[in-house]
Amino acid sequence: MGLAGLAAAVLIAPLASAEMRLALNATVSTQCAIADIDSEAWADGVLRVSAQCNAQSYRIRLISGDTEIDLATASLVEPGADVRLRSGDAWVIQDRPGNRDIEISVDAPFALAGPISIRLDTL
Repeated sequence: MGLAGLAAAVLIAPLASAEMRLALNATVSTQCAIADIDSEAWADGVLRVSAQCNAQSYRIRLISGDTEIDLATASLVEPGADVRLRSGDAWVIQDRPGNRDIEISVDAPFALAGPISIRLDTL
């Protein structure tokens, strides 16, 4: 479609009344991205990830080569969502879409071999 969403409006007019109602339904595609990664505290195993997502819930995974890395901790920098560790990933559940700054940490960051990637998956 080329648009961020699809909207449909239905006009409902009662027969013997001056009232008019409008029902609007919209479908918006899910879009999520990692906007920024702050690695200033990587020596301590801490990364600050800025995630933007319009899904109600998503997870953040850290991967080194072909191996998924178990996160030690995950927390929000500012309130606005709930972050929990599940199976080594950070699961984010938010009331409304938006930008979230999340701190994640790993144990022994210098024991990891190869490049590290951060993945964001909707749930």
